[in-house]
Amino acid sequence: MELSRFIRGLTTEGKVHIHHLVIPFSREDLKTSRQQIKVIYQQDRLSMPYQAPRLIEEAAIWGAAFMYRAIQFVMLRETPSSEIDKHLQPYLQPIDAHIAYSVDLILRYLPEVFNLAKGLAPEDPLVNRLYQTGLLFPYSVVGVELKEEPDYQVIFDNVSLKYALIDRIIEKKSVSHIKHPEILNLVQEVLGQYSSRIWPELSNYINHT
Repeated sequence: MELSRFIRGLTTEGKVHIHHLVIPFSREDLKTSRQQIKVIYQQDRLSMPYQAPRLIEEAAIWGAAFMYRAIQFVMLRETPSSEIDKHLQPYLQPIDAHIAYSVDLILRYLPEVFNLAKGLAPEDPLVNRLYQTGLLFPYSVVGVELKEEPDYQVIFDNVSLKYALIDRIIEKKSVSHIKHPEILNLVQEVLGQYSSRIWPELSNYINHT
């Protein structure tokens, strides 16, 4: 029951349990994980602005499994790149707002794992895989310093995700994200007259754009 134990630890205890061997998740483990994901979704959607996107279970399970393997490979530093390619495969289905939100239920912890992996070994293939995955899911990658601009259109097209993204950017004061002019405008809109109090450095960036 490695994946379900991982989800429970990550979301309720703030700590994770990772197996020292890379073994497949059992059918029962995946069934339990789905049940956990449904509970997490029902709780999380209450904090979303407007109407939250619907849950796509397969996408949410993919995100949970991806995060489990990512943390596992951070711990197992000698893992060959072939194993990383095998167990951290990119999401291959078209991404819409519902999938982006479902994946994010667990993938939102990606920035912490990415920054840890990069700090340990900047040139590790794992770091690049995490970064490229983050570019596919810009709602989940706030907190990672981006070198290029992700495609935000899926997020912008959904009012709930759009304003939830802005809230995250403000919370983490992510300068790399406000380089996008529409995001910068939305951040200013949300902060309004409290801009200088909540994010003092924002005015410096605005003055240089």
